[in-house]
Amino acid sequence: MQSINHTMNITDLNFDCLETCLQHLDIADLLNIADCNKQLRHAARYLIGRDIKRVEVKVNLNDRMFRNPN
Repeated sequence: MQSINHTMNITDLNFDCLETCLQHLDIADLLNIADCNKQLRHAARYLIGRDIKRVEVKVNLNDRMFRNPN
């Protein structure tokens, strides 16, 4: 019998499978993935865009605090 030895990388997964895997990460981890891996960037950006509506964003400019109006 011939044995089959095949390794699979996360980048071999289709978009739906990637989305399922990456949806468990927080935004900081998704940003790291988008920054570090060109092949996973699209899926990470999609999830960030989808989830950013649920996150309050604060930016400190000139000692003033601005809030996301949503």
